[in-house]
Amino acid sequence: MATKAGNLDPSELRREARTEAYRQLIYDAAEELFADQGYASTRVHDIADSSGLSIGTLYGIIQGKKGLFRAIHKERGKALLKKAKEIQLDENDPLGSLLDGIAAYVEFLANHPNYLRLHLQTNVAWALGPEEANKEQYAAWKAGHAIVSEAFRRAIEQGSVVREDPEVLASTMMATHQVYFRSWLDNGMKESAESLVYRLQENFMRTFCYPVLLDEPKDSESSERSA
Repeated sequence: MATKAGNLDPSELRREARTEAYRQLIYDAAEELFADQGYASTRVHDIADSSGLSIGTLYGIIQGKKGLFRAIHKERGKALLKKAKEIQLDENDPLGSLLDGIAAYVEFLANHPNYLRLHLQTNVAWALGPEEANKEQYAAWKAGHAIVSEAFRRAIEQGSVVREDPEVLASTMMATHQVYFRSWLDNGMKESAESLVYRLQENFMRTFCYPVLLDEPKDSESSERSA
């Protein structure tokens, strides 16, 4: 019940805080189960048991398994976009912004391994976007793709990356990330996040930046072969 000052009654505040705490318990439990067992094999009762809540409490907070699945993607997608927006696009150094974005992306997924497993489980091409998935996933992908495309556009204008359609470059980078994260996951994520960041940034430089061409020594093997 609201007071004249527009503040919530203390009992209402406690109720809302409890509901939010329960919601996070449900999200965490469901995310792990979906990642472990797959969406189809996970039952709502499994989620209730794993979260430590009654089935009645669970249904008072979520709208069934499908609604919960969509809510998890919406929640994680919003958090990931917030992370991306926190990296201010430096107009004087768009290349640096792109490299910082790679580091932030790896950090987020390393801190949410169950979401990474769930994200890879869908078998959707990251480069193309999950149009056939739920609207929350597609909206998050589209917003993220736009941020990366804009960074590429500015980097092209600056001359720090190859000249190409920035949306194509953004999709190419996303496709590469999917391959690297799949390999990282398949190998038990034993490699440190810092090492993965380095490899992805190095791959970025090789793929999207103009190479520095060096004069080949006259006595090199390749010179001898071409003679």
